[in-house]
Amino acid sequence: MSKNFDAFFINGVYEEVLKDIADVQQDAPNQTLYLQPFSKSLIAQFRDSPPTQELPVRILASTTDNLSQISYAGDVVGWKDKRELSQEEMAEIDKIISVYQPTEGIYESNPKTPPGVNLMLVLRMRKLDNPHNVGDLIKISDGQPLSDHRTRAGGWSYVNIRENVEI
Repeated sequence: MSKNFDAFFINGVYEEVLKDIADVQQDAPNQTLYLQPFSKSLIAQFRDSPPTQELPVRILASTTDNLSQISYAGDVVGWKDKRELSQEEMAEIDKIISVYQPTEGIYESNPKTPPGVNLMLVLRMRKLDNPHNVGDLIKISDGQPLSDHRTRAGGWSYVNIRENVEI
């Protein structure tokens, strides 16, 4: 995957979902887990050039309780359009989520899980020791920093990290 950005930022993920992933992957670092953004819009760059284990895309996330801070980081190592999964694939994903990600909710069978089309496969998720301001991220779409006055969860951006900032 050729890319012109440093990371993929996702705004306002439930902390318990990210914590479940980070906790499991601390003990089982090779266990791929899932994030399912609550959007009916495809992540276009992932659709056109999906991340892989060999060419992962760094993911940075804020939580619903702290939208102005980057609190978690990891790697996206795969992406799928949920509408194109077979019944067998959906059953396998349901099994993994039910065992390792109880706060995420079962992929399709849980009415509390809002509909969405993106399924991101993630590894190496960790909580940052020192959260960073989302304003340290520069959107590649317009070259402007992300607003640190966020009021609503949702959405994502391909970003570069401001010079002299290490996340």
